Amino acid sequence: TLHERIENYQDQISLKTSQVNDLTEKLHEKQREVHSFKKQLESVHSEKMMLQRNLENTTQERDNFRILQAKSGHQIQQLTTEISANEVKINSLNLKIEHLNNYIKELQSDLKNKENLVAGLRKDMREMKAKNEMLAKTISNDELKFMKMGHELEEMRKERNLVGLQMVRRNDEIVVIKEKLQIAQNALDNGTTQYNQRVEDIRLLKKEISNLHTESECLKHAIKSTADMRKEIVRLQRALNQEHIRIRALTEDARTPTGVHRWRILKGEDPKKFELLEKLQLLQKRSLKQSIENSNI
Repeated sequence: TLHERIENYQDQISLKTSQVNDLTEKLHEKQREVHSFKKQLESVHSEKMMLQRNLENTTQERDNFRILQAKSGHQIQQLTTEISANEVKINSLNLKIEHLNNYIKELQSDLKNKENLVAGLRKDMREMKAKNEMLAKTISNDELKFMKMGHELEEMRKERNLVGLQMVRRNDEIVVIKEKLQIAQNALDNGTTQYNQRVEDIRLLKKEISNLHTESECLKHAIKSTADMRKEIVRLQRALNQEHIRIRALTEDARTPTGVHRWRILKGEDPKKFELLEKLQLLQKRSLKQSIENSNI
């Protein structure tokens, strides 16, 4: 019965070792996936650096800003989609790592149970040895068998120790992978912060462009109003020149009247001196009024 139990335990241990080998292969595959993911993150980081350079060159190329803005918007959308996909992959990898850790813990608990069973078997062996001391003649062959079983148990212990060392190594590798994932997460956080800063810079540039458009429109309106004002100034100058010409003509007529059509042929006697003086005074008053009106005009 002990041989059968030992064979069963050997079969179980061989199954566990095969399972551990499968787990190691899976861990190697996960490490390869993590390495590929790191390469993707490096490519994303390089693309972000290129975007930063493009954003720095936008200050020098405002004329071609709309075309570059459309291209950069398309690239930013692609990057956001890639970043979201990468985040999803990271979450899936974290979940897989947690499942593997749980599975490793289960294997460790199974190994502890097997060790307990081996300890129980040792106790049974000691009891059997105590009984076989009374039957020394018939137990000589059994002692040889027990020696063989002891060697097998030592080999099992060695294998168990090797499995324990492999588990410790795997735990160390998992810790290193977690640290690398934390570094990648920090790099992603820094990239998101820089991306948000660049979005704010783009928004400020848009505001500046809108302000420049409004200023250009105001300048256009001002130029149009100045042209209208110039036309009005020319028209007023022409009107002033016409008025000056009219005033000059009226003053010259008042100074040297040459109205031939006003002369009449006198018929009758000459008026008296008193009447002539009155007429002269009236004419002087009229001329003064006209001159004052002309000056006012």
